[in-house]
Amino acid sequence: MKKNLRSLALRTAVFATGVLCLAGCNDGNGEIPPPTPGTGSIAISFRNLTSSSVTVDFAPDDKTETYYFALIEKEAYLSYESDDQLIRAAVAYIQSLAEQNGRDVQELLAEELLKGNISWPFSGLTPQTDYIAYAFGLTAECQVTSALSKAEFTTLSSQSVQCTFELSVTDVTATSFTLNVTPSDEQVPYYFDLMSAEQYAMYCNASPEGVPSFLTDLYLPSLADEYGLTIPEVVSDIVSRGPDSFAFSGLEAATAYYAFAIGVGVDGSTTTAAAVERFETSGKSENTFEVEIAGRGADWAKIRVRPLNNEPYILVPELQEYFEGMTDDEIIADVLRAYAKVLSDKIYYGGVEVTELGLIPDRDYYALVFGYDNGAPTTPLTRLPFRTNKSVPVNCSFEIAVKEVGKTSARVAVTPSDDAVSYFSYYISAADYETGGGDDAALRAYTDTVIDELVRRNEGWPRWEVLQAVLSRGSERWTLDEGSLVPGTDYYAYAIGMTADGTFTTQAALSDRFTTLGEHETLAEIEIDYHLMDGANFGQPDNALIYGWFYPKHAEVWYGAGFVDDDSVLAWSDDEAAAYLLENGQTGVGSSGSIWNYVPWGGHINYIGMAVDADGNRSPVGRLSVTADRSSLASVCGHAAPSLTAVCPAVPAIPDLGPFPFLLRAEGQRSETFRSMRGLTVRAAAGTPQFHSHPRH
Repeated sequence: MKKNLRSLALRTAVFATGVLCLAGCNDGNGEIPPPTPGTGSIAISFRNLTSSSVTVDFAPDDKTETYYFALIEKEAYLSYESDDQLIRAAVAYIQSLAEQNGRDVQELLAEELLKGNISWPFSGLTPQTDYIAYAFGLTAECQVTSALSKAEFTTLSSQSVQCTFELSVTDVTATSFTLNVTPSDEQVPYYFDLMSAEQYAMYCNASPEGVPSFLTDLYLPSLADEYGLTIPEVVSDIVSRGPDSFAFSGLEAATAYYAFAIGVGVDGSTTTAAAVERFETSGKSENTFEVEIAGRGADWAKIRVRPLNNEPYILVPELQEYFEGMTDDEIIADVLRAYAKVLSDKIYYGGVEVTELGLIPDRDYYALVFGYDNGAPTTPLTRLPFRTNKSVPVNCSFEIAVKEVGKTSARVAVTPSDDAVSYFSYYISAADYETGGGDDAALRAYTDTVIDELVRRNEGWPRWEVLQAVLSRGSERWTLDEGSLVPGTDYYAYAIGMTADGTFTTQAALSDRFTTLGEHETLAEIEIDYHLMDGANFGQPDNALIYGWFYPKHAEVWYGAGFVDDDSVLAWSDDEAAAYLLENGQTGVGSSGSIWNYVPWGGHINYIGMAVDADGNRSPVGRLSVTADRSSLASVCGHAAPSLTAVCPAVPAIPDLGPFPFLLRAEGQRSETFRSMRGLTVRAAAGTPQFHSHPRH
């Protein structure tokens, strides 16, 4: 693998005394050009310091100029006669690195030199050792543009303690076991985890001696970076004291894993030797399943499973017709293929009783169960045949409400009296309903036509699979999107019980007749409220401070105005008020806004307001008259005035309510988060459940 300028080896290199004269970054006579320093400098600071690592922050004066930075032990730094000699050695080293990797040095520098503020983590350092971090301006053409900037730090000491660890496993299965750790000193903080054989070889060189550097140089810094914490914060959340255990799952069957435990100091340094033990999962799962049908209907079945242990398994009901002539192994493979996108939803642990919905009435099914973990089956197939009941009429009624009717859209809410009943809900124009006969038969015929069209659009889907996808259970809220309806037209929403074989099981229920808005009608409206305050608090003892608050709905923009002791506005028509607002009113965008005025005590103010929708249609004009009455100070209005200081600089500051509770940092929260990370990359996160079409499509 080729190194690049950002490689750890480059950044922590200790350069040899003397100058290497290499082609590509010289002046043609074998000498590297001398630095031509500018006036800028590079500020250097440190954080996250441990016994073996540190994060160095570089902040140049000139954010546009590229520069080079590195780390060197102070002892090596002192071997150079001058900073100029160190710069020359660093440039020579870059040349050497480019040559070793067959790269043009200028091309390499153009790709890898950095600019602006940089934070760089260094690891693999020696405890209690002096280091120099340095930087200097450098161009891709090997032109040194600044003097050397440097800063010194000392790594922390690593204090060893006498503590050993006993590691053991219990509850071993093909895909899981519990790791138990017993320290010889219960006061010593330590960390324990599990690695695959590949991880142990890669990160630790397959040796306990490699665990300390893995933990301090790689693992802890990565956690700190991911969660935005310091090393001490990470350590406080992941360490254990005294006997501890963790149940690892999702492991490979008949596979070796390496468990380790090691003492960890507050600064992230290791304080003990690492204890490492090799453990294996069992070669096969011993799990077996008792499966029974605890209940069934026309389109549902309640399947009860009692496994021998808590290992994960798959449970799905499937039509028997899919598997004619297939072996058990072929059935398992087919199920895993068909449910690949939603497999996480079908995985269970321990005893369960699952009600599977959306089945086809009067059809033969299998309840299929088999162990599954880490991408592979772990047990033979268990299958239990059963048959769903025939469709029969059911006693179920529906409440249907239609709200927020616009020109071409509406929101529909359906509430069945029995949440177990499957049903189809849709809409129909009043004209189509009446033409079809205006009765239950008309809605059934219309529903069949709608489903026929859905089947046509989803070519290749059987009719029952389309129905499985569109039928509902329980309360449902759905929206007829913009463009679904015709402006100024009468409609009904309806619901009717139905099963996946197309059998109607209830009478249809209609909503009240509703009419979409005409072309120039609007849902936009405006509500006006107020907030009254004592003007004496703002240097106006003879006046009240009144905020008129405007609350638009279904609006793109709103307009408002207030008239102090002026009643002429009361005689205006809506058209006259709208014309004034459009020409002279205060305007705003968003959920609310305000207008504030000083009003003499005993006087009054008249507000007018209007909302306008996205199509430019105006709401009716809203009106409100408010009297500046001192008795109203004790009871202002229903809407508290937000952000008063934004519109009235004289308003006193809001009282201090104390610090905001950062819930993510509540006691014990992070600890549980970090504990769930045990297993490093051994464990994969479960997929997020998503809605999909029938798995076989």
